[in-house]
Amino acid sequence: MHQNRAFVTGLAMAALIVLASAHAASSQDGSLRTLEDMERAMRLSRHRDHLIPTPLSEADLRRWAADLGVGPEHQEPIDLMVNHYDNTVREVHARAMRRLGSLWPASFEYSRDRREVQAIPSPALTETLREHESLMRAILAADQYAVSVIGGLAPPERLPRLRAMQAARLRALLEPLSDWAEDRVDLAELVAAFEPTEPERPAIEPILDQYHVAIIRALTARDYEWAMRRELRAALRELELGVGWEYVLDDESRLRVNRAFEKWRAVGSPTELTLAEINWSFMRRIADTLPRSRSWAFRARFYRQVEPEFFEEETEFHDALSRGLSLLSDRPDEIASLEAEVEAARPRLDRLAEEALTGRRLAPGHDFDHPHALTREQLLLHARDAAETERHALSLRRERRQIMAALVAGLAARISGVRELPHWLEDYRRSLNDRSDADRFRIDGLAARLGQIDGLIAAVREVEIDASTHDRGDGGRDDGR
Repeated sequence: MHQNRAFVTGLAMAALIVLASAHAASSQDGSLRTLEDMERAMRLSRHRDHLIPTPLSEADLRRWAADLGVGPEHQEPIDLMVNHYDNTVREVHARAMRRLGSLWPASFEYSRDRREVQAIPSPALTETLREHESLMRAILAADQYAVSVIGGLAPPERLPRLRAMQAARLRALLEPLSDWAEDRVDLAELVAAFEPTEPERPAIEPILDQYHVAIIRALTARDYEWAMRRELRAALRELELGVGWEYVLDDESRLRVNRAFEKWRAVGSPTELTLAEINWSFMRRIADTLPRSRSWAFRARFYRQVEPEFFEEETEFHDALSRGLSLLSDRPDEIASLEAEVEAARPRLDRLAEEALTGRRLAPGHDFDHPHALTREQLLLHARDAAETERHALSLRRERRQIMAALVAGLAARISGVRELPHWLEDYRRSLNDRSDADRFRIDGLAARLGQIDGLIAAVREVEIDASTHDRGDGGRDDGR
C-alpha cells in the first residue's frame, strides 16, 4: 500500500514540478517542506511579472509627497525619509535581484534509488524563496515608514488620497498572488470607470475612503497570515525533522502538521473580513447611494468582473424591467409599485449572488493542501463536500432566478392590463423558467451523486472495520480478555 501511495504521489508531484519550472523533470516527494516550496514557486510562476517586488524610487516618494500637498518647508524630513527608505531596501533588493535569477531554471535536484524517486529542493531554490521573503518584508516595512512620514506632514484633508495610494501600492505588491475574482476587484477603479456625476460624488467619496482603510487592513492581515503560515510550517519542520532535506514525512505526520496549522489559523484571525466580503459590502453601499437605473448599471459592472454569468443575468433583468416600465409611462402608480417591489427584493438578490459565488471556497474541506496524503475515506468526504457545495450554490442561483421571474411576472401582469404583452417579454419569462428548471434538474442529479458517495463512504468504513477485526486474529470475537 505504501508503494502504491508513493506512486500516486509521484504522479501528482510531477504535475506540480512541470508547472513550477520549464526545466524540471517529473518526480515524487513526500516531504512537506518540498511540497510547500513547490506550491510557493508555482504561485510565483503564475505571476512572474511580480516575481521581484519593486521598491518605490526616489521620484515616486517625492511625487507622493507633492501630490499630497507637502510643501517645500518640509524638505528636510522628506529628504531624511527618502534616504532611510533607500538605505533600508537597496542592499536587500540588489542581493535579491542576483539571487532571484537562480529560480529559473535551477529549481530542483533529483535523486533516485530502487524504491522511489525523491525531489530535493536545490539550495538555489531555498535561498531564492528566502530572498524573496526578505525583500518583501523590507519593502513593506519601508513603505509603511514612508506613509507614516508623509501622512504626518500632509494636510488632514489629503489623507484620504494617501490611503488610496497606499491601498493601490499594497495591491500591486500583494494581490497578484490571489486567484479569486472577488478578491481582485478594485472598487476604486470601478467607480472611476463608472464616472459618477458631481451630485453623486459627495456620497461616494467617504465610502471609498472607508473602503481603502478596509482594504489596507485586509491586505496587511492576509500577508501577515501567509508569512506566519510559512514561518509556522518551517518551525514545525525543523522541530520534527531537523534541517536536512533527506527526511520524508509520512502521511500521518503530514496530516498532523496541516491540522495544527488549520487550528492556528482559526484562532489567529477569526474576525478578519476577506477581500471578497469587503468588495461585496462596499459595492452594495455605493450602489445604494445611486439612483435606481445608475445603481443597476454599477452592480452590473461589478458582476461583469466577478462572474460573467451574473453580469449577463443582471443586464437582461435590468433591460427587461426598463423596457417594460416604458410601456407603463401613462401609469405612474403602477411604475412606483413595481419599483418598490424591485427595491425590496434587491438586498436578497445581491445576497444570493454573493453567497453563491463565495460559498464555494468557504465550504468545509474545499481548501486542502495535500490531497495525496488523504485516506480513501477522507477523499470521499472531500468529494461529498464539493458536491454539497455545488448543490447549495445552484439552489441559491435558482432562488435568485425565481425572484427575478416573480418580478417579471408582476411586470407582465401590469402590462397585460393595458395592452398586449410584447413577444420579447414572453420570451424572457420563458427563459427564466427554463433556467430554473435546468437548475432543478442539476440539483436532483447532485442529490443522487451525494447518495452514491454516502454509499461508498459506508462501504469503505465497513471494509476498514472488517480489516481491523481480521487483524485482531480472533474472528471478530470479543470474549472480554
